[in-house]
Formats: sequence, C-alpha cells, structure tokens
Amino acid sequence: MNGMRRGMNGFSPRAVRGKAGTAWCSLYRAVALGAAIFLTVALPVGPAMADRLSGLVDDCSGLKASPRNLLRLCEEALKADDGRLGAQGRAAVHYNAGVAALDMGRAVQAEGHFDEAVTLSPRMAAAWVSRGLALAAQGRISDAASSYGQAIAVEPSAAGPYLARARLQAEAGSYDAALADYTAAIEREPDWEASYFERARVLAVLSRWREAEQDFSAVIARRPRDPAAWLGRAEARAANGIAAARNDFDRAVLLAPEWGGARYARGLYLEAAGEDEAAAADFLRAYELGHSAPDLQERVRALSGG
Repeated sequence: MNGMRRGMNGFSPRAVRGKAGTAWCSLYRAVALGAAIFLTVALPVGPAMADRLSGLVDDCSGLKASPRNLLRLCEEALKADDGRLGAQGRAAVHYNAGVAALDMGRAVQAEGHFDEAVTLSPRMAAAWVSRGLALAAQGRISDAASSYGQAIAVEPSAAGPYLARARLQAEAGSYDAALADYTAAIEREPDWEASYFERARVLAVLSRWREAEQDFSAVIARRPRDPAAWLGRAEARAANGIAAARNDFDRAVLLAPEWGGARYARGLYLEAAGEDEAAAADFLRAYELGHSAPDLQERVRALSGG
C-alpha cells in the first residue's frame, strides 16, 4: 500500500478502493467454481433395493432439494449402495454430498466427502477445486493452494482451477502469482468477466492503473450494467488523470443508486475536483444509505453545522 499515487486534482484513487471499494464483491457476481456443479450417476436396472438406490442417487444429483436434504439423500445413497455404484459413481455421490455440505457452511464435513471423491477418482478436477474451497474456508491456505494445483495438473486446459488459486493468492497478498493465474484463466476462458474484474483489482492495488482500466473495460464490454466495473474504471481513469473518469463515476451511481459506496467514491472525486456542493450532496446521500467510511460521519456533521 506504499507509494500512493494521486490522479487529477489530488484525488486519491487508493482512498476510494479502500473505503467504497470494499463493496465491490457484494455487487459483483463471481464465476462459480467446482462447488456449484452436481454430477449425475447412471445405474443399471435392478431389483427393489436397486430401485431405491436409483431414486436416492437421482435425488442426490439434482438441484430441487435444499442443501440439507441433498446431503441427507447423498449419504443415504452411499449407505444403500449395493456395489453397483462403482468407484466413479461413489466418487460422484461423495462430490455432490460435499457440495451440499459446503453450501451449508460445513467445511470440515465437505472436505471429508471431497477427500473420498478424489481418492476414488483422482482425475476429478471439480472435486479437487471444491476440496480447495473447503480447505480455504477452514483457513488452510497452503493445503487449498495444493488442491487447486492438483486440479490444474489433472485438467490444465480448465480455467476454474486457475481462477480459484488466483483468488487465494490475491487474498494472501501474493499479487504476482495471482496475476499469472488470472491471466491463465483468461487465456482458457476469455469470456469469464470475473477473471478480468479480479485481475483489475489486483492491478489497482499495484497502482498499475492503465492495465486495470483495460481489464475493467473488458468487464464493461461483457456486462455493461455492472456498477462495480464502472466504479473500478473510474478509479483507474482518475489515477491516470483522464477526464472521462467523471462519466464512469456517474454511470456507477446511475446503475446502483442505492449503493452508498459509489456515492461516497464520487463525492471524494468531486471534492478533489473542487465541486464542493456536488460532493456534499453525495456524502449526505451515502450517509443516508448507510455507507460506513470512517470519515463520513465527520463529514456529514461538518456539513450539517454540527
């Protein structure tokens, strides 16, 4: 965070990212990785016990039930298995059980199911990725990175494992490694806007504003109504002294009028540009919307004459 760069009129893009920017993730729908996919299992026709098993497996493979019921159905299917599931079938059921458990916040239980899945089917890349998600949820960062690495080794052409590992590395502050993995994900899935968006955020942390602007523009081209991308590009452009930053701030507010963070960010920009009245209006509205920047309450008190 050292070496803060300032854009036009002393505006500090770092301040926007540190305060208003914390809301980006809540507005941005990231690409779902392994733990959003359910695997189906085909069973040969058999007697009554097999019919019950088939029903349990079918229910375990669907999205109609709640995660709690899915987990129960999958575990019942594993208990009812008469041997016909085989290694691949049991691996798929364990995987689905792990997905349900992870969705319920039961990371340890999910890890156990994913462990069984990769033991039975070592080349199941989705299970390695989901295992990494479960490990990361427990704070076991090194183990999670290793699991993502296994997924990459199994399926090097897939973007998901690279994106998962990139997120982990970005959170850990390993920005160069994160950038390499985001780039690998983009090379494999050029239309995944999440990879561009998240790489742009890392580039912004490193004050590589022109590159960040390009990535935010790539997101806007794919999701023109994404307010977080417009705000990100506004920050990058402001840092480079590009007047079009104002339009981007305005677009972010227009697309998300109830997002206090965007109002606050534009207020900072306007204040730095000497547009005090417009900045004050944004600060007051951000406060009304419940934005919690550390200095906002003081600003509002000063504006109210308190």
